[in-house]
Amino acid sequence: MALTDHAAREKIRDRGENIRRLKVMQDPGKVERRDSLDTGDNEKYYRKHSGKHDSAYALEYYRRHRESTMRRISNWREQQMAAAALSLTGARKIIDIPCGAGRFWNTILDNDQVQLLAADYNKAMVKTGMNNASPWLRDRLRALTASAFELPLKDKSVDCIFCMRLLHHIDDRQDRMNLLKEFARVSSGYVIISLWVDGNLQAYNIGRKQRDRSIKGWHRIVLSASMIETEFRQAGFSIVRHLDMLRFISKWRMYVLRV
Repeated sequence: MALTDHAAREKIRDRGENIRRLKVMQDPGKVERRDSLDTGDNEKYYRKHSGKHDSAYALEYYRRHRESTMRRISNWREQQMAAAALSLTGARKIIDIPCGAGRFWNTILDNDQVQLLAADYNKAMVKTGMNNASPWLRDRLRALTASAFELPLKDKSVDCIFCMRLLHHIDDRQDRMNLLKEFARVSSGYVIISLWVDGNLQAYNIGRKQRDRSIKGWHRIVLSASMIETEFRQAGFSIVRHLDMLRFISKWRMYVLRV
């Protein structure tokens, strides 16, 4: 019974903490639920590996981009791309969703005028990021457990949505449109989003391996650049710029979109 009571108190405390932290990015008052938003089975992208999304997995994920020379180089390049993208927006209120274990927090908060809301559906990820962040970093951000498909924020409540390493998991067009329209609702200015695109060596190799069925249980997709750019426009965005990790070689592309 003591354990149950403790768990109940933790749940109540976490709920209250999330409500308090939301006030950084929104005006006081109730945020109405939007019954017209069709989220359907969107949470499958978050729940797919829910069994391993515990604290141990979150810590492994936090360390992943530091464990080899190639990963450190890749991370360095992604941080460069993120800094360049952020510089195009002039944003001051930013939500990092899904924030994972906080890999981009230093880059986002390099500008001391920025207010950052770090959000992820996976509570263990957010907690691991906060536990491993430096004190000065923790003091400058607020953390939240939330779904990217239905953000508990008012319309136009942030200047920029920063979304890394989510879109390449979403193979259904309607799900992508739901996500993009939610971003267009919440952002008053920009969205920075990454994905895998075709027209490069890595995408060609992935396609070949998938045709040969040498990759089993693969849950990441390469999208046609022309197709995703059409979807961006249909969701209400204009394309400011795109940045490639390594042109003609890497599948990773980052887009800066304007609402």
